[in-house]
Amino acid sequence: MATVKFQVLSGSTNSSIYLRLSLGRGKTPRCKTGLFINSSDWSSVKGLPKQSSAANKNLSLDLNNLEIHILKEVNRANSVGTDIDKQWLETRVNVYFKRENESKIGDYIVDV
Repeated sequence: MATVKFQVLSGSTNSSIYLRLSLGRGKTPRCKTGLFINSSDWSSVKGLPKQSSAANKNLSLDLNNLEIHILKEVNRANSVGTDIDKQWLETRVNVYFKRENESKIGDYIVDV
């Protein structure tokens, strides 16, 4: 079963939030979500922002919704036999935040 975890890897005031997708032993692609947070507002135990402000609560909701979206996409990809890697994960995150179009996803499929 796939699991999603969010991480902040730096200690700066404007730290990137990363999404790590665990698919099994040795298969854990990670990518930036494009969201940022002050590292002191991040709970490394929960893997989400501390619930100390309205902005952090909204960010938590965004991350939870992203997690649901990614898990649905993983199930869809597994059902058709798509290989899940870092590029696949980055594309799905960008489509979720409307940085890329859904129709552009087909451009990444390459016949070998």
